[in-house]
Amino acid sequence: MPSAWEYNKTRRGRARSSSSFMSHGRSGRKSSSSSVHNFASSDGNTYKVNDFVHSDKIIGIIKPYVETYCDVVGGGNCGFRVVSSYIFGTEEKWQSVRHHLRNEVIANCFWYESVLIDGVDAAINRISWDGGACSQEHWMLAYNDLFLIATLYNAAVMFFGYLGGNNSSFCGTVLPVYAPSTATRPEREIFIAHLGTHCRHYIRLNLSPNFPVPHVLEWWKQHHERSVEGWDRIYAARTTQWTRLVQLRSS
Repeated sequence: MPSAWEYNKTRRGRARSSSSFMSHGRSGRKSSSSSVHNFASSDGNTYKVNDFVHSDKIIGIIKPYVETYCDVVGGGNCGFRVVSSYIFGTEEKWQSVRHHLRNEVIANCFWYESVLIDGVDAAINRISWDGGACSQEHWMLAYNDLFLIATLYNAAVMFFGYLGGNNSSFCGTVLPVYAPSTATRPEREIFIAHLGTHCRHYIRLNLSPNFPVPHVLEWWKQHHERSVEGWDRIYAARTTQWTRLVQLRSS
C-alpha cells in the first residue's frame, strides 16, 4: 500500500543510470525528540561544530556556515534518522522513513530501476528494515537514496561528505525529479554530512542563512521532469558562490 506521502504526487517518467556510495552509523545511544525547527542531538542538545570530536571530518568549505550539528544515533540507521529529524521532528521515526522510501520504490519502480545502483529488488530489501541496529546490507546508499528522499518529501537535499574508500570529498545538491502540480519549489531543505570511511556515519547540520550551495547533480539536470523545470535556478546565486569558494581553495 502506498504511504500517505504518495497519494499527493503524480507519477510518471523514467530514470537513468548513476553511481553510488554508502555509509552507515555507529553503535547507538538513547535518543530523544524535539521540534523539527530546533532538532537536538540524541542526548537532547545541539552543539557547536568546533566542540564535535569529528569536526575535522566536516567539509572545510561548509564548516564556517555550520551553526550547530546533531549527532544522531548510529547502529546502521543514522542516515534515515537524519531524514526523520527533518520530516517528523524526531529521529525516532526512522522506521517510517524506511517504510515511505520502500513504498516509493515499489509504487514507482519504472522511475527508479536505473537510478538505483543496487537494482529495484535489492534496494527494496535493503531499505526494508525495522529491527534496530543493522548490518551493511541495510545501510543507506547515498546518491541512490538521496533521489528517493528528495522526490518523496519534495526536498532539496544538500550532501557534504566523502566518496569511496579514498575519502575523496564529494558535495552535491539533489532536487526532486518530479513534483505535484501545485509545487513551485522544494518544500524543505535537508542538510546531511557524511564523516568519511573511518567513521562511516551521517550527522545533521544546522546551517546559517544563505550558506553556499554545492552544485546540483548532473543526473538531475538531464533527467528531471517538466514539473520541476527551473528549480535549479532557485539556488543559482548560491551555487555560484560555492564554485568561487572551491576555486579559491584550489588556487
